[in-house]
Amino acid sequence: MDAQRVRSMRDVIEKFAATIHMIEQHEGAESEIEDALEELMTRAPLVEAILESLEELPYRADPSSWGGHPGQAYLDYRPYCMRAFGKLRDRQLIASVQTPGPTLSATRLHPWVWDSAGSLWNSGHHRQAVSAAAGAISAQTQARLNRTDINDQQLMQDAFGVDAPAPGKTRLRVAADMSNKFDKGLQQGAGNLAQGVYGYIRNPATHETGEWAEQEALEKLTALSVVARIIEDAEILTTPSGPSVRDH
Repeated sequence: MDAQRVRSMRDVIEKFAATIHMIEQHEGAESEIEDALEELMTRAPLVEAILESLEELPYRADPSSWGGHPGQAYLDYRPYCMRAFGKLRDRQLIASVQTPGPTLSATRLHPWVWDSAGSLWNSGHHRQAVSAAAGAISAQTQARLNRTDINDQQLMQDAFGVDAPAPGKTRLRVAADMSNKFDKGLQQGAGNLAQGVYGYIRNPATHETGEWAEQEALEKLTALSVVARIIEDAEILTTPSGPSVRDH
């Protein structure tokens, strides 16, 4: 039974039990009690079906044999509803644990990442695959900016700087206006992320010797994929000898 269905059944049972409680405690005017009894009559068939499916209905009430309002025939259902509610709550917890979450396909990561990591990954070399992906992103960034003098963490720091590039140099821009607080925050955030990925992921991937667990390596490839998309989508800001010029 899926989590959504369990939740819906639980809500029906909970409301039915609450209505019975309101009637028994006389919580409301006479007209409200009358409306509540009518609601019991309306909801009883569905509630009985749920209770029977949970084996919590020892008998079906007979409203026609009741001397007062026929809805009063269902007042004895409250303890059955409470037990059923407990069962449904447990089933909902189980269903929520068993329901699979979203899956991530490595082949749908950014091409800079998977094209360079795929063969190593498929042969079980997860750490080396991460290192190769990071190296590919660095090389692609160098090519975009025409910068071969620096790489990796230093390259990311320079590429995402908020100041205008020096004459003959280039930067990446994820937002246009560095005088705008929001745009500047985006630019700094992209730079911090890229530098952090190279400091925390690329360096260990390159210099460690042990193998990484598949899940750990996949998470790190995902972080690299995020950085790759930021770099590819960013504008290139160049400063020749004159004013700044933007290319895309």
